[in-house]
Amino acid sequence: AVQVVEDFVAEDAHGDPRERIYNGLLEANKAILEEGKRSGTRGMGTTGVAAVMRGNRTFVGLVGDSRLYHIRKGQVLWRTLDHTRVQMLVDQGEITDEESRNHPEAGMLTRALGHQRMADGRPLEPEVLQEALELQELDVVVMSSDGLHDLLDDWEIAQMVAGKEPDEAAEHLVDTACERGGHDNVTVAVITAGRRAAEYDPDYVPE
Repeated sequence: AVQVVEDFVAEDAHGDPRERIYNGLLEANKAILEEGKRSGTRGMGTTGVAAVMRGNRTFVGLVGDSRLYHIRKGQVLWRTLDHTRVQMLVDQGEITDEESRNHPEAGMLTRALGHQRMADGRPLEPEVLQEALELQELDVVVMSSDGLHDLLDDWEIAQMVAGKEPDEAAEHLVDTACERGGHDNVTVAVITAGRRAAEYDPDYVPE
């Protein structure tokens, strides 16, 4: 999935980033389905989150419950919403964010790469943000699999990257998740707008 999306997005460096992400994720889905038929491993799949950066603008697309966080001064400014049954219940007001962590249906995906259809029966459709994120100097983008955010709260992730260089921040996040049990794959990418992230500011209130 990673290789297919990378290759597809790189083919047209000047095209609309949103279209490139959308079609790249669809190509990755097709490749996984074809590999499943070829190798006899039908049913394999993965979640995915992708970003294309142009200057200070970041275009985002996802399938599943891998996440992208936009962090400023150690505070979460914005993050993606998971494609899960539990997130649907949160959106509908049936459960709270806190209750979603230990819900019996936690981790039940409503869409994933490697599946032709979503939970509602429609053909798989990646979600692509129509408006780009606007990064300021010292902002941070964190991309992670659920092995991270299942074990760390959003505010912890934001504070852990504050003041750090990207490699240091990613290593700290992975190490912390592993120390707490590391029951799932913990994949993390950290990108800073500048050499390191801004220090944590407890008085900063994101819009």
